Amino acid sequence: MTITFRIDDGHDVHAVPPAEITRDQLSVLCDYLRAQSERLGYPLIAHEWGTTDEPEFAFEARVCPLPLASLSAILDHGEAAIAVLDEAQFAARRIRVRREENIGLVMIEVAWTHDSAPALNVANGNAYALLESLGLDAESFGEIPLAELRRRLTDPVIHDRLTADPHLSRYLPSLVAMARTKTNPPDASLAWA
Repeated sequence: MTITFRIDDGHDVHAVPPAEITRDQLSVLCDYLRAQSERLGYPLIAHEWGTTDEPEFAFEARVCPLPLASLSAILDHGEAAIAVLDEAQFAARRIRVRREENIGLVMIEVAWTHDSAPALNVANGNAYALLESLGLDAESFGEIPLAELRRRLTDPVIHDRLTADPHLSRYLPSLVAMARTKTNPPDASLAWA
């Protein structure tokens, strides 16, 4: 079991329904994302499970650094797909691309994950240790304001506790990235469940 840490700004990611894309569009989209990852110097695709060759897969993709017109052209200017891409860029979110075997369709949707701050999936034991190191109750779900996360990460005692533990120090860069994320509204929080 894992606990996922992510930024929560209260945005309704279900405001725009998922859109179906074809397998050909998926292939071109993946090629484009890989090429742009190489050009930009950082990955735009974050794999969740499976590969696009398997009956089931899911991945998230950063679309905010990319031109909407290029992404739209890849998806043949489909109205539903453009709505997903537009909402993701407006809300500074990634898109999630998935295919489930029982449905068989390739779907894109607005992801919970912020564009510049990935979600962090941590095994339960490490998640509880991470929460305790941050000076928080080791609960399986909760949230703290990002301002409080920033304060805790700059506290020398907490910072030393995190860096001293090799199992926890690997999560520090992601937590710092989350704490630095600019959100609207600015009073967003780090949530975990």
